[in-house]
Amino acid sequence: MATTGAPICITGFMSLILGMILIDSLVSYEKTNDLIETECRVNQVNYTKSINDINNMVKCDCGKRCTSDEGTCLKLFLSTNEIKHQMVGDDVQDRLNTCTFQEKRCKISRGEALMNVKEQADKYSELINTNNTIPCYVYENQIYLSNSFNFDLVIVLSTMFGACMLCCMCASFAVGCENRIDRYYNGGSGSSHTV
Repeated sequence: MATTGAPICITGFMSLILGMILIDSLVSYEKTNDLIETECRVNQVNYTKSINDINNMVKCDCGKRCTSDEGTCLKLFLSTNEIKHQMVGDDVQDRLNTCTFQEKRCKISRGEALMNVKEQADKYSELINTNNTIPCYVYENQIYLSNSFNFDLVIVLSTMFGACMLCCMCASFAVGCENRIDRYYNGGSGSSHTV
């Protein structure tokens, strides 16, 4: 009896999904190769200081079908030897937002959110007008604070992709062999008969 192509479809679909994720990870890896790790000086820190500080607030998710304009925002301005006074991004792997750090989900009280953003800002504010620097990354003339690229993830994805491709090839070979054997024993008709 001929085997269906279900194992081929399943492993082929898994290979396709893993391949797309792997390609995305390899693009991030390429970005990581072009990074310059350097030291930055803190020039300016702007952050949401009160509930009335609308210039330093952003939209945030406050629950099911709810968006608020009261999200806290921290803008950090750094400089390197080559780049002067630039608002920086949080992570090279993320897209650049209007803030270095911004509250995406505003589910805590506004008082607590304002306290959190002030604590975060204070860490950088104390470095203004000092000789102290912080580690940073430069990619295409844009400064970022961190790089979250995970090389181990690429290795795991590559291994899983290779295993799925191998399974797909083995399943294709097995189905092809079984179909040939079935045709041989059934006189080339391609269908199986029971007696």
